[in-house]
Order: sequence, then structure tokens, then C-alpha cells
Amino acid sequence: MTDVTYIRGAAPDDAAPAEPNLAVVGHLEDMLGRARSGEIRGVVTVDLDGDGYATYGVVGSVGGFSMQGALACASAVISDVNLSGPPDE
Repeated sequence: MTDVTYIRGAAPDDAAPAEPNLAVVGHLEDMLGRARSGEIRGVVTVDLDGDGYATYGVVGSVGGFSMQGALACASAVISDVNLSGPPDE
């Protein structure tokens, strides 16, 4: 397979070190503080790596319908972003 089209992500050859996304850093720092205080008991993460690929993680207590509902909301947001097309430049 020689011709690959990447959808909504960078081709691995285009991947270069990027500046930190300060909004992401702030969100993670807030979550870390909440986890250290015991407020967060479990977490499911999905992240978009610099190479354009996504990874996920599941840690701690992750059961319950409220968590499943939050996951469905996050999935809907990602779907909306994917269906909206590339941002205007």
C-alpha cells in the first residue's frame, strides 16, 4: 500500500515536535490536583498523539451509568468535530 490518505490527523512523516498546548496542560494539571485530593476515583482518557494517531487508557473505578453517559457525550463531540470538516483558514 503506497498511497495513504490521513483523515483529520498528521501523516507520520509530517510529525515534528510541537509547542505544548497550554489548554491541554492546564486541564491535565487540574485533573492531577483533583486526583491527588481523592476527588477523581477513575479515569478514561483518549489522546491524539503528535503522529496523528489516537491512544486510550482506562485506570481506576470506571463503572457506572454517569461515566458511560459522559463517554457518550465525548464521543458525540468528537463526531461533530470530524463531520464539520477542516477549520477555515
